[in-house]
Amino acid sequence: MILFGSVALGLLAGILRGGRLDALARLPFRWLWLIPVGLVLRYLAFSDALLSRAEWLSPVVYGASVFVLAVILVRNIALMGTEFLLLGLACNALVIFSNGGHMPVAIDAIRATGRQSLVDALLTTGKVAHAIIMTNETHFRWLGDIFPIPPQLPFPSVFSLGDLFTAVGVLILLALGTMDSAVRPLPWGRAHESVTLPAGDVPRTSSQV
Repeated sequence: MILFGSVALGLLAGILRGGRLDALARLPFRWLWLIPVGLVLRYLAFSDALLSRAEWLSPVVYGASVFVLAVILVRNIALMGTEFLLLGLACNALVIFSNGGHMPVAIDAIRATGRQSLVDALLTTGKVAHAIIMTNETHFRWLGDIFPIPPQLPFPSVFSLGDLFTAVGVLILLALGTMDSAVRPLPWGRAHESVTLPAGDVPRTSSQV
């Protein structure tokens, strides 16, 4: 999955630039407790249990998860990278809502991952879980899962432009977070309460990344 790669690259980039993992614990992330709520709602929206029993509820639950995650990101917009996370969330929400609560997937992209069983299932039924086969009637095709991760790499799969924006946001947040430089000033006031750093630590600016 592309997100795993962005996490690894973000941490590695920060550490190579002199950052430390314990600096992430000092990130002034607000409303952290809401993150599990948003993620659980997203999981439930595309779970087999819901799709098989009350598929009409899937877009409703997914919409609730998008709202919760968007609120969290807006509340933490002072953290570098959250703008990309918001953009990724918006792109994926747009393509999913405009296609009846399903994520359109390009068959050629799936083939490129080597997952032939998924190709066969999509060609047979037209959809698998929350994924549907991309056709000429698909809305916002360019926002669907059109980019393949080849089988030569770990976790071969497909991803969307929204997923890419999300990965970039995670990479930036983690890289700068390990260097105590993830917080930016906002024009309408203090971004967050000041964070106390251990003696000798000097916050870095984003230009030092």
